[in-house]
Amino acid sequence: MRKEEFRFSALEITGAPGTGKSTITNYLREWLGLDRIPGHTTRERRPGEIQGFDFHYVNALEFLRNWRRDFYTDLCLQDTWYNGNYYGSPRTWLVRVEASSIFTPTCTNTARHLVTVDPSIAWVHLYAPQEERKQRLKRRQTSKMEVNYRLRKGDSQGTKPEALLNINTAEYSLEDTMQMIYWKILRQK
Repeated sequence: MRKEEFRFSALEITGAPGTGKSTITNYLREWLGLDRIPGHTTRERRPGEIQGFDFHYVNALEFLRNWRRDFYTDLCLQDTWYNGNYYGSPRTWLVRVEASSIFTPTCTNTARHLVTVDPSIAWVHLYAPQEERKQRLKRRQTSKMEVNYRLRKGDSQGTKPEALLNINTAEYSLEDTMQMIYWKILRQK
């Protein structure tokens, strides 16, 4: 499919930890040729992640300096703090979304704000039961303390915000999830 055939200029994927955001984002990017727009984070790079592709890895001082300069779209600094690190959604996303892109905002508040500012952005929210997310996080070799924290934080973000499509990734295979996003969100009618 050519990018000009998409109904929306960009696709934003949200969800609690362990719902499959990174996996689905990477598959859709490869399958459909979407441009991935990385956010900023102060966390350490995980094995296999690439600077400028998965995230722009910055230190806390640089992140806070960017925040004071109104560099991020996030509505409040509290929304950017997660698991001891900052995660920011750069304002440049609003310029780059015209190029058929995919990204993962820092939280559902930011996602809600972005689709209000630019209605050409399609919002897909992923969710899964806590036990399923726990098993997925354990398979990533996440420490028990971090798993418990991430599950609590993820639960506080809600399960079904006002997105165009909500998908329970425990009920659908990766292929089915991608097909739903393609047919219900991206493909022109």
